[in-house]
Amino acid sequence: MKKITLCFCSVILCTGAFSQKKLTPFEYDSIFVFPGYNQHGTTAEVSGNHRMLDSTNHIKIKLSNEELAIFQSFITSKKSKKLFQMKYGANGIYYLQFYSNGNPHRFVAYGDGNSFSLHDIDAMMYYETHNSPEAAKLTEIIKKH
Repeated sequence: MKKITLCFCSVILCTGAFSQKKLTPFEYDSIFVFPGYNQHGTTAEVSGNHRMLDSTNHIKIKLSNEELAIFQSFITSKKSKKLFQMKYGANGIYYLQFYSNGNPHRFVAYGDGNSFSLHDIDAMMYYETHNSPEAAKLTEIIKKH
């Protein structure tokens, strides 16, 4: 029995079944904000809301190249963390869609000026910053749309 348990554990550890998924940030071609849509809910509900927005061709506003560069530098400068199931409040949540080589990536962002968090719903990773001018700038960008 010990041999079977030892063999099983070594196979699992060697295959990386318990290792954390490592994602490298990639370049985004464009970012869109869904204005006026801030439905709250769990991570699963937010993902479903995002799919609904895609299928109904909800209005999207494209961010400028300068704003795209700010978001890109934010993502590349921060280390991503694993996103677990959570609940999102109704105030201050924004639905975003990033495109990389024509492929959409669903994101949810929220910020209050002191902190900013960007959640990749597809990869289940998130990026955040606290008490920085970057947080205020990113929050300002998404609130104006």
